[in-house]
Amino acid sequence: MSPAVDDREAPEFQRPPAHPPHATANPLLLAALRVGKVDENGLRKLPRRVRQYQEAQNALIDDLLDIEDAPSNPWDAAPERDGSARARFATRASFGINVVLCLIKYVAFIYSQSYVVLASAVDSTMDLVSGGVLFCQARAAAGQDRPKVRDKYPTGLSRLEPVSVLIFAVLMAALSLQFFYESTEALIAGLTKSPKRPTAGPLVIAIIVTVISTKFDLHIWCERVASKGGADTGPVQALADDHRNDVISNTWGLAALLTAAMGPGACWVADPVGAMLISVFLVYMWACTAKEQGTILVGVAPSTSFIARLAYLALKASPELVGIDTLRVYSAGAETYTVEIDLILPPEMLHRDAHDIGQALQDRLEADAAVARAFVHLDWEASHVGEHLGKPSLARPRGLSYDAEAPLLDKKGT
Repeated sequence: MSPAVDDREAPEFQRPPAHPPHATANPLLLAALRVGKVDENGLRKLPRRVRQYQEAQNALIDDLLDIEDAPSNPWDAAPERDGSARARFATRASFGINVVLCLIKYVAFIYSQSYVVLASAVDSTMDLVSGGVLFCQARAAAGQDRPKVRDKYPTGLSRLEPVSVLIFAVLMAALSLQFFYESTEALIAGLTKSPKRPTAGPLVIAIIVTVISTKFDLHIWCERVASKGGADTGPVQALADDHRNDVISNTWGLAALLTAAMGPGACWVADPVGAMLISVFLVYMWACTAKEQGTILVGVAPSTSFIARLAYLALKASPELVGIDTLRVYSAGAETYTVEIDLILPPEMLHRDAHDIGQALQDRLEADAAVARAFVHLDWEASHVGEHLGKPSLARPRGLSYDAEAPLLDKKGT
C-alpha cells in the first residue's frame, strides 16, 4: 500500500444511505405489551417473588414501548451533548483530584510510617495508573477508522480495553500480594522483636480526613451526574463506585492508624493487620476484574432484556416478515456486542426488497451504542440444517424437529 494511502486521515462519518424505514407499529403487538403491564395496585397484591418478576417485566415493556417513540430513522436522533459534556468534565475532574489526593497520601505516610496509610496510597496509585491505561486505550481506539489501522485490524479495536484491563488487573493483584507479604513480615517482626508504632500527628490525621471528605463529595457528585443519564455516563458511575469504596477503605485506614498509634498494649498490630486486610481486599477486587474482562474476551451474552429489545426491533423490520430463525448476541468489547440474526422472508419476495429490509434492520441495530456490528442473514425457510455446522457449539441440537412452521423466534443460541 502506498504511503499516500497509509497516512491519510480517517474519513468523516457519513450518514448511511436511505433505506425503507422499519415497519410501522403493530397495533396488536402494542396492545399485548400494554396488557402485560401490571399497575402499582396490582403489584402490591402479588407475592414477593412474583412481584419482583413482574416489576422486571414492566421495565422491559416500558423499554420496548420507548422504541415506538424513537425516530423511524435512528440516525435522526439528536445527540446527547449535554450529558456527554457533564460526564467528560466529571471524569477529568476526578482524575485531577485523585492525583492531588494520591500525593498527599504519600506525605502522610512519610510522617506516619504507617503500613495502612501506605496501602491506601498504593491503592490510589493503582487507580491512577489504571485510568492512564484506559486513557491510552481510548486514544488508540479513537483512530481505529484510519485506513492503515482498519487494514491491520478489520474488526476494530473494541477488545483492546478488556485486554488492557486484564493485563493490568493481573499485575496489580501480584503487587497487592507482595504488599501483603511485606505487611506480614512487619507483623511477625513486631511479635518477635520490639513492635514499631506508627505516628498519628495532627498533619497526618488532617490529610486522611481531607481525603475522606473529598472522596465523599466526589461520590455524591458523580452519582448525580450518572443519574441524569446520557452518553458516556457508564464510566462516571464506575468512578462514583470507586469513590465510595475509597471512603470506606480510608475510613478503615484512619481507624486502624489511630488504634495502632494511640491504643494501649498490643493495639500496634492494627497497623500491619489493617494493611493486610486492605491488600486482601485489593487482590479480591482485581481478581474479580480479571475474571470479568476474561469473560468479555471469551464472548459472553448480554442480559435477556437486551436480547428481547433486539428481537423486538427485528420483528418490526417488515410487515411481510415470516419469522426470526436465529438471534445470537455476544460481547465484542467492554460495552459492545456483535449481533447475528437470521430473518425469514417470503420466498417470492424480490431480492431488491429483501435486501432493503435487511439493510434497514442492520442500520437500526448498529445505531444502538451497545451494538458494535450487526450481521443480518436473509432466508426463505427454517427447515434447513443449522448454519456453521463446522462449529458444534453453534449447530442445531440433534433431534430437533423441523416439521413445524417457521418459528417466530427460534433461539438456537444467545
